[in-house]
Amino acid sequence: MATPPPPGFQELLRFELQHTYFLDDQLPDLAVAPTRATTERLRRAGLLLRAQRGGFVLLWQGEGQSPAPAFRQYLEKRVFPLVFALQPRASAFHLYTDLPPPAADNCSTYCFESGTSTALASPNKTARPADDKKGRHCLAGPEALPLRPLVFDYYRPPLVAKRLKPVAPSDHAELWAQDKRLAVWPPEDPLQPARERALVLSSTTVTLNLRQWGSGRYQLRLEETTWDFYADDDLSAARAWGLLQVNEGALALKPNPIYVLQFQARRVYWQYHIQFLTSAEATPGPLTLEVRELGKDLEEPANFEAVSSPAPSLNVIFRSKNTISLKERYQGRQYELFTLHSATRGTEPKWRKLRSALPHADIQQLRTEGEGPVAEIFVRIRL
Repeated sequence: MATPPPPGFQELLRFELQHTYFLDDQLPDLAVAPTRATTERLRRAGLLLRAQRGGFVLLWQGEGQSPAPAFRQYLEKRVFPLVFALQPRASAFHLYTDLPPPAADNCSTYCFESGTSTALASPNKTARPADDKKGRHCLAGPEALPLRPLVFDYYRPPLVAKRLKPVAPSDHAELWAQDKRLAVWPPEDPLQPARERALVLSSTTVTLNLRQWGSGRYQLRLEETTWDFYADDDLSAARAWGLLQVNEGALALKPNPIYVLQFQARRVYWQYHIQFLTSAEATPGPLTLEVRELGKDLEEPANFEAVSSPAPSLNVIFRSKNTISLKERYQGRQYELFTLHSATRGTEPKWRKLRSALPHADIQQLRTEGEGPVAEIFVRIRL
């Protein structure tokens, strides 16, 4: 249950942290902390940040279900956006969580955005959060973005020659944020002092100075390519694992909106290594693994298929045909080992169960190979 707010305070925004790996879908091990700039904005506006079971809330001081229009307008124009750093407490978080690959230099952060999206178009984001059956706003993400300070040099990638002809580097670049172009090179005002320019282009680097706009998401357009990144001095210095940016449109969707930051459980292939504790002559012939669910017909196609054994001591290996979500504890799904068996010669073979309740996958069993992560599960069966 949610903790009631202090006397005189009302709920302004609620954020729920969810993860499909856990049975109750609540994420218990993600720390949320405002940046220094956000802490100051909350203090000036008289807003309180309170942790709740499965998330956190922003509280405002006053009466009624929502702030007066004038105060709401003040919050949207003077207080938002708010930025919170995210940090998993569990060391195994990355093992059971489906996360996009980080930037090539590993200096990236996992970004969520709430409210009316002001970010530039990206294939990994939606224009605005979608509502679930309870009317909560589910945020798309997380999206992996390079994390940089407000002033830095972007090293231009080498150009690839076309048809053995050298390619000259472009002398044009643009800096965008939201739906607005902030700066362009060559500068529109050639007399502008170099120290005041937000964008300076050379043959090898692009120097960016974003202090006049502050923290946020930006896009560099250079040589017919785009590079999205997030800039913040504090988050960059701390190499923040993730961030949540609450945009000014967060209050416009409906009174007291609830946003959901949902992480998806990692999906992996399950690979059973079945070892029979008998002589090779006594090992049964055709075997198959099948998911046993309520009302499932055993004549349906098997969920696992046999693959070759890498070691003589392993009699047979079964691998799932599709990836399966990892879970903290598995409920309502059971894997069983069957073999086709004929009671007497000439009779039609029937399924015979060799082992029920095969062990489930665990994050300690994960390894990575070409097709993706695999959970290796070793099972010994005495016939």
